[in-house]
Amino acid sequence: MNELLTKVSYSFSAVLSFLSLTSLNDIALFIGILLGIFTFIITWFYKHKTYNLQVKTACLMTKRSRDS
Repeated sequence: MNELLTKVSYSFSAVLSFLSLTSLNDIALFIGILLGIFTFIITWFYKHKTYNLQVKTACLMTKRSRDS
């Protein structure tokens, strides 16, 4: 428990010292970059799922047309 509290306090201190060295413009830049990266990842994930579903649907449609 003591080690956990030590790590949390050191982490909190590091974050606060980093924030004290940066301006609001820098913080806004970092947040914008992170949001852009997260948006890219989420978009890629759902596009990939959609593509896999379309491939699966196309395979099933081809299989049905062959069986008919």
